[in-house]
Amino acid sequence: LIAQMASQDLTAPRILRELRTRGYSGGLTILKQHLRQWRGTSKPPRPVFRRFETRPAEEGQIDWSPYRLRIGPVEMVLHCFSLILCYSRRLWIGFYRNERLPTLLHAHVQALEYHQGCPMRLVYDNQTTVTLGRVAKAPLWHPSFLEFARFYGFQPYAARVGHKERKGKVERPFAWIESDLLRGSVFDSLEHLRQKTQEWLDTVANAIYSFVWNEYC
Repeated sequence: LIAQMASQDLTAPRILRELRTRGYSGGLTILKQHLRQWRGTSKPPRPVFRRFETRPAEEGQIDWSPYRLRIGPVEMVLHCFSLILCYSRRLWIGFYRNERLPTLLHAHVQALEYHQGCPMRLVYDNQTTVTLGRVAKAPLWHPSFLEFARFYGFQPYAARVGHKERKGKVERPFAWIESDLLRGSVFDSLEHLRQKTQEWLDTVANAIYSFVWNEYC
């Protein structure tokens, strides 16, 4: 079973969760050692950037990423919306059929309800639902989006064109979402995908926050 899951390129933590549902009581370290039989140990070097941090509640980052998923018997492209709180790295994601303005605003509302609040600043790329272009290097905000930002009381910030590193905190988890949540998973329906996503957020991505909150309560 481990060999089968390793051939799907599943991550070690994901394989560990699957094995524990079948009664495995071992740890992650010994599992990783076993997986090296198929994967080896070499990894390509990563580029180095200067870390940019913000204070609690100061900034969140937002982005989209499309994924081709099989929902029941149908293969379709769904768009993953992500809002991450930069200080704590607390994450929310949701899957939608498109990235249009009504969808974008609806996703914001769901994310802010999940986080139970809104940071002072939200960072975006230059998608047309947010900015209509630039005038003297300053973003020309979409009027409906700007009204939405005023209503919720946050300052929108558009990263420079081609400067994806400015949104590195929200960009980085997309590969994790693909490898740990989506890869090798079967979803019976869109509702099933939403349920599994919520379960993954609560028990994997944001597990530490759920634990602290339950202890506090």
